[in-house]
Amino acid sequence: MVEVAADLSCTAEQLFAIVWETMVDVIGTAATATLVRRSSRRISQRNAQIDCVSVNRDGIDFNYTVPEGWRRSGGDALAALQALAHELSPLLVELTGPVLIRRLVASSDLARCHILFEERIS
Repeated sequence: MVEVAADLSCTAEQLFAIVWETMVDVIGTAATATLVRRSSRRISQRNAQIDCVSVNRDGIDFNYTVPEGWRRSGGDALAALQALAHELSPLLVELTGPVLIRRLVASSDLARCHILFEERIS
């Protein structure tokens, strides 16, 4: 996992909101929820100590909940969000080509806090 040393104003909760809204804007809520849920599950299967976002369905709406630790500035939460970005990147490239990744990379807040999305599929 990438060591994340970020600005003290960075919280994973705020940064994930940017990721969620950007994804929803391009691919919609249902697809966003599906990809985030799948990626979070894969991260948790690899490392049970990483707290990741959970996504729930409420009727036709989808809502997410971030772990308590994501509400404070800190490396563990940002590292978990970076792991999520790493897991999401190839899925987003497969689904939208470079479009969504480039929108996420263009976010100055994500860049400032070292939440990196990759356009290349490994």
